[in-house]
Amino acid sequence: MSGQLSLTEKVNAALQQLSREIEANTLQLPSPPDNIITLRKLIQTDANVDVIAAHLRKDPHLSARLVKVANSVLFTGRGHVTDVKSAIVRLGLSKVQNLVTGFAITQQFLRSKTAGIETQLRQSWSKSNQVAGIISVLAREKTRIDADMALLAGQLHNIGETPLLLRINSMTDLGTNPEMKKAVINMVLARLSAKVGAAILKKWHFPPEIVQLPFAESNAASTDTETEINLKNLLLISKELRHCSFTHPLSSLPDSIKQQVIFPLFWADEDMAINNLNDLAPQIHETQVMLSSA
Repeated sequence: MSGQLSLTEKVNAALQQLSREIEANTLQLPSPPDNIITLRKLIQTDANVDVIAAHLRKDPHLSARLVKVANSVLFTGRGHVTDVKSAIVRLGLSKVQNLVTGFAITQQFLRSKTAGIETQLRQSWSKSNQVAGIISVLAREKTRIDADMALLAGQLHNIGETPLLLRINSMTDLGTNPEMKKAVINMVLARLSAKVGAAILKKWHFPPEIVQLPFAESNAASTDTETEINLKNLLLISKELRHCSFTHPLSSLPDSIKQQVIFPLFWADEDMAINNLNDLAPQIHETQVMLSSA
């Protein structure tokens, strides 16, 4: 019993310590990758496509992913492109900026390979890609919301998890006990990741609707009176759908989805939802695979 109490005490102590650091603005938050800052400046100064393409070519991995997106299911029927300049022309500068932002940020976090939390970092990254694949397809097929903005929202909705994971991993009081570290991670991410995520997005000068997305779940009650799909409830339904597999036909939906107060905004009933999602499943799966090709 005392061992369990010790575990609880240490978990609570870690939670209190991190809460104090967040309130005092001493928790280390990541800065935006340099290539994002440069790209924003180029677009704001109306640089031509050749200059922007030259900048993106400096990161072969990033430019290759951009070309892959341009040839993906999201933009089928327009012929095959083989270079980053053609991808920019096809996608447009707004889409390029959103896509590069999402890719660069997740790429930066994947480089944070710290012994002891590799699995959690990979799970966090995988979660963002799964949600992004769903939300972008739903946005395009069921709303007038910009699909690329939705894609970015999916990639960034859990951005607060990584700095918290890195900080937890540096807390020497937790020792090397995996049970202790797992308990701290589960509680801290559930309680603090939204606040940290919003702080990062605000620091990086994202628009208010993006900054508030990490709080979507905690603000779910405010969706009761909403009469049309917006970015927030699109994210909420996509986070629930993340638990569904889109590689096999759906035959039912989890209660957690059907009981969402926003469910009727998307589908009249479960049968309609299943039929619609099965039709969209190939697009969702391909988008998720494309995003996961790190």
